[in-house]
Parts: sequence; structure tokens; C-alpha cells
Amino acid sequence: MKNNAYERGFIRDIVIIIVALIVLSMFGVDLQEQVKNPLIRKNLEFTWSLVQTGWEFAWNSFSNAMTGSKTATTTLSAVVPHLK
Repeated sequence: MKNNAYERGFIRDIVIIIVALIVLSMFGVDLQEQVKNPLIRKNLEFTWSLVQTGWEFAWNSFSNAMTGSKTATTTLSAVVPHLK
């Protein structure tokens, strides 16, 4: 039963993505040109680096909590180096 619900959720997500692409196309948005835009590319790279850093911080915190490690607390500027 769980697997069936998961499959329906996955199919729903695919349908939503396809509908979103159709709507963007109807408004004349060219995704290929948008990705080539230097400002958008810079913002996407920055956002991805934040996601990676946040994931690494969360994983390390979880790992330290599970092993009982008493490492020094991490400051926000160490987690997000772009905020220095």
C-alpha cells in the first residue's frame, strides 16, 4: 500500500513539472536562455552552495550528536562563508 502511494506522489510531481513547463512556454519564457543569463546562473550557484553547506552542517551536527562528539560549535559565518 505504501509503495502505491509513493508512486502516485511521484507521478503527480512529474505531471506538475510538465504542466509548469507548458505554462511557462505559454508565457514565452525560454528556460534555456534564462539558464544562460549570467545573473541567474550566479544566483543558482550561490543557492546551490548554500544548500550544500547547510546539508554538510546538518549532517555533521547529526553525526556528532550520534557519536557523542563534543566538537566546538560552528559559527554562522563558518556555515555560510558568503556572509563574512
